[in-house]
Amino acid sequence: MQKIRTYDATATAAAFPLGGIGTGNVSLGARGELRDWEIMNRPNKGNILPNTFFALRMQAEGGEPITRVLEGPVQPPHIRSHGYHPSTGIGLPRFANSTLRGEYPLAWLDLEDADLPVRVQLEAYTPLVPLNAEDSGIPCAILTYRVTNVSEKPLAVTLVGSLANTIGLNQPDAFGNLTNGEGMRVNHYRDENGLRGLMLGIEGMDAGDLKYGNLSLVTTHERTTVKPAWLRAGWWDYVREFWDDLHADGLLNDLGYEPANKNWDSGSLGLLDTIPAGETRTFRFILTWYFPNRVNSWDAKADKTVRNHYATQFADSWEIARYTIEEFERLDKVTHDFHDALFSMTLPPAIIDAVASNIVPVRSNTCFWLEDGRFFGWEGCFDDMGCCAGSCTHVWSYAYTAAYLFPALEREMRRIEFTVETEPDGYMYFRTFQTFGEDFKWTFGDQKAEAAVDGQMGSILRAYREYQLSGDKTWLAQMWPGIKRAIDYASVQWDRDHDHVLD
Repeated sequence: MQKIRTYDATATAAAFPLGGIGTGNVSLGARGELRDWEIMNRPNKGNILPNTFFALRMQAEGGEPITRVLEGPVQPPHIRSHGYHPSTGIGLPRFANSTLRGEYPLAWLDLEDADLPVRVQLEAYTPLVPLNAEDSGIPCAILTYRVTNVSEKPLAVTLVGSLANTIGLNQPDAFGNLTNGEGMRVNHYRDENGLRGLMLGIEGMDAGDLKYGNLSLVTTHERTTVKPAWLRAGWWDYVREFWDDLHADGLLNDLGYEPANKNWDSGSLGLLDTIPAGETRTFRFILTWYFPNRVNSWDAKADKTVRNHYATQFADSWEIARYTIEEFERLDKVTHDFHDALFSMTLPPAIIDAVASNIVPVRSNTCFWLEDGRFFGWEGCFDDMGCCAGSCTHVWSYAYTAAYLFPALEREMRRIEFTVETEPDGYMYFRTFQTFGEDFKWTFGDQKAEAAVDGQMGSILRAYREYQLSGDKTWLAQMWPGIKRAIDYASVQWDRDHDHVLD
């Protein structure tokens, strides 16, 4: 199997997206940090959740405890006017070296430090099941840490995941403080039939609100310790209390707060084990999210809302976690089998890397999948919004991933194009606005957009491809009137001399 390039902590632009079709993403950075939290139905590059990281506490019998954030060193330039906000945890000690390797859909992060008695590898992925869009559209990230004891003594270890509940709050102010928003943040610890962990949600917000949702961080690890809410205090106090609490004995203290809080809360879930000298232990977390509501339009300011497709399958993030655990063996095997088949090919590594990397847009905020089955794609994404609306036919004509991995979604795009966006004379809107009851107009004028010859003919070719791949005559019969009209339009508009070659 050929190896793909790797990135150390200095690769500050490198990030590996985790998330399913129509779910949004959180990305794994080259240091091992979770970054770019884009799980609330829009791009949001640079969005960092406060107090959200993984840490390891280790102690040999008779020795002093050592505690480290499971990340590589923070990189310069350190140029912020007010320094780093305490909620970033930047002042906490980390590993000396990190190395990220991404072979989509799998990523590995290796952490090493000559002064520590352990080596750590994180494997991160979201299940990818070819031909099964639903199981490839689970809003989750599976995070498996493998800790190897390289010392000569057994080590008692606690591996802790911390996650902030900022649901419903406004964006940070100039100092990095989150400002009050709607509702009350609620952190609950749950232990149900071997599935245990934290569920972070909100009370006092309508379930149809665009900001409504919840997060879960769960495990099936037998020995756990939990802090449902960190110290509710200002500035650095909450970070210091959490770190001292973990470092002291490897157990987390429940501070006994009422679950609901007007401000933001952080919670922590710790997994405990003893690792004999020279051996490795596995610590698995599953992060799930549920933000069901999005704008039913290309316009982020529209007042129409709709649910995501995954909201028709699951009631909340805990139910998503339950399903992922119940189906874990199958989801894990198929994802790894797909990876192994792709990366064991004899093609040059650069080609394999390109093929694998171009799967990503289908499972990013570039695409969205609605409750009624409609599937759409932007041309791409800005840092904070979609770029160029409308499943643009003369851009998406060049895409292959969905057609071969998730063909039902590709057939749905053709259905929209030929049954909704193609007019009686065969003119096809090359940006799909009709399906939202809207009209596409150029920003520089009110005139109706011209037809796009490459996009319209490309859609005809893609319809032929979708039928070849599926053999679905019922689907083809539904498309056929629109296909014929689109061809007729081409013969009138773009073949004026009738020689059957486009002018």
